[in-house]
Amino acid sequence: MASISRASRSPHGDSLPSPIRREAFADDAGGTNPQLPRRAVMLGLLAGGLSLLSVNSARADAPAPIPVPRTPDSTAPPPPEAASATAMPNNPSPPRATGTLTGSGLSPSPANPNPRRDAVAVGVYIPGAAQDTTLLDAFEGAAGKRLAIVHWYQPWGYTKGWYSSPLDVAALNAVAARGATPMVTWEAWGPIDGVDPSHVANIPTGAFDAYIDAWAQGLKAFGKPVYLRLFHEMNNQSYPWAYGTNGNTAQDLIAAWRYVHGRFARIGVANVRWVWSPNTENDLVAFSALYPGDAYVDWFGVDGYNGGSLLEWGGWLPAQQLFDRSYRSFWAINASKPVMIAEIGSVEQGGSKPDWITDLFTNTLPQAFPNIRAVVWFDDNLSSQGQADWRVESSQVSLHAFSRAVASL
Repeated sequence: MASISRASRSPHGDSLPSPIRREAFADDAGGTNPQLPRRAVMLGLLAGGLSLLSVNSARADAPAPIPVPRTPDSTAPPPPEAASATAMPNNPSPPRATGTLTGSGLSPSPANPNPRRDAVAVGVYIPGAAQDTTLLDAFEGAAGKRLAIVHWYQPWGYTKGWYSSPLDVAALNAVAARGATPMVTWEAWGPIDGVDPSHVANIPTGAFDAYIDAWAQGLKAFGKPVYLRLFHEMNNQSYPWAYGTNGNTAQDLIAAWRYVHGRFARIGVANVRWVWSPNTENDLVAFSALYPGDAYVDWFGVDGYNGGSLLEWGGWLPAQQLFDRSYRSFWAINASKPVMIAEIGSVEQGGSKPDWITDLFTNTLPQAFPNIRAVVWFDDNLSSQGQADWRVESSQVSLHAFSRAVASL
């Protein structure tokens, strides 16, 4: 078993990936598979003296509204050579924040004289929770918040327990029954029939058409909105489908994305919201070089983590500093497309995690990042894997801060 290698530079402005991905190992068929993180045990959710909203009162409120862009009318994707990675609109820069940078954020001057007042959808990833929704009940009861998005991961060519390649229709239905929108990160681990999808140039050859079509047909039959993240963190070379890994080029990634999108379009899938979700922008490759195009993307997504003093790539970073470069790159590509933080977490070490959470929701999002319309917390404890406890309930004070911050969203 070989651990994913990581450089020691910061992942949040000048290099490198988010911290939370799985270790990889070679299987007997010669492909690369993830080692699933150990399922986290939920913390004791209601500790002495912490007064939280009851789950019944949380259920009385409708889920936070999620803006759903119109799915563009699509036909077959253009051939790979027609994919353009450079045709970007000349948008004005977003308003730059002003004020004094503190340990938790930028204070006191707002970045936007007219901050957004509408709700931000709040979601979560908890290992196995889409398959065992009692974990979602526990989280919602502790946070006093009804979740708008429930996130999980599925691979292309690998199965281990609930982490399996067939579309998990039962999880889709269980999440939708709660009034939440599913988000599936579709990871190109392989192989399938001896062909590795992480060599993304293999995808437009037709080698995976039956598998892609099965997902498209299943999602169409499901009928309700689904967020689908394909090739997530494609600028993070810890993943075998990333740019510069396995010989993958920007044109390969664009062509493969458009090919999968095109197969869904041929089948008439209208309920999938395509989330193009790199890691926080680094110096490996610009977002604009990898972007499939507005007709193929409904949402921008971005993954970012505050590693604090615990992790070698860290350094305590306020949320605005963590995401500012990525947000400006999205704005330059399309200033009107909605953005989600598709993975986010913070350590306790190096600063105040409660203050960090509070600043994220009450200051940074409404004032600095008006296009961010959803935040999906990565609620997993990976301490045993040499990483961190990213959960909001890593301490009672952090849980309390999260509960208070999201109560009005």
